[in-house]
Amino acid sequence: MKNEIWKDIAGYEGWYQVSNMGRVRSVDRTVYFKDGRRSRFYKGQILKLKYHNGYQMVNLLKNKELFVACVHRLVLETFVPSVEGKTWCNHKNGIKSDNRAENLEWCTPSENNQHATEMGLRHNNVSGMLAYADTLKKKVVAIQNNKICFVADCSRDMAMLLLERGIVTDVKIETLGRAIRKSAAEGNRYKGFYFQYI
Repeated sequence: MKNEIWKDIAGYEGWYQVSNMGRVRSVDRTVYFKDGRRSRFYKGQILKLKYHNGYQMVNLLKNKELFVACVHRLVLETFVPSVEGKTWCNHKNGIKSDNRAENLEWCTPSENNQHATEMGLRHNNVSGMLAYADTLKKKVVAIQNNKICFVADCSRDMAMLLLERGIVTDVKIETLGRAIRKSAAEGNRYKGFYFQYI
């Protein structure tokens, strides 16, 4: 692609790179076996995309540990200078799969919600959210300050959403899903939210 710039992904230097056009690739590398006498060359390639709720995802594998990464977060954190007090990612044109650096910006949760409402992507009130949830058969809600902030199909989808938004970091999706289920079952607050099944 013309004017495409590639940079190493933080924590995966020498393994994976992301471009300002929203593509992710593995890097050419030679892996040596424990005996030190054998090695294997891996040719770098563009990673296949997966989709979750319209967002593009990729699998990053390093030292036998798998991490499912949101492409928009990789691009944002690599190419867009951070803004103090803003930790969420916003797609300026409202298209979740358009992960070009020029289409992404840092924002606050309220700015993200306002933008989504203005673009017609999200309801901005509790009754609207519940109606929307019923339509899509959503089953888990995240509540903060007596307002429904997020709705997801299950605890795993809720975990994925929190990871996508950057609300929770450095936690495996399975661990986060279990914590959300426990919070919903016991009525305890977790990561600033109360979770309920609907």
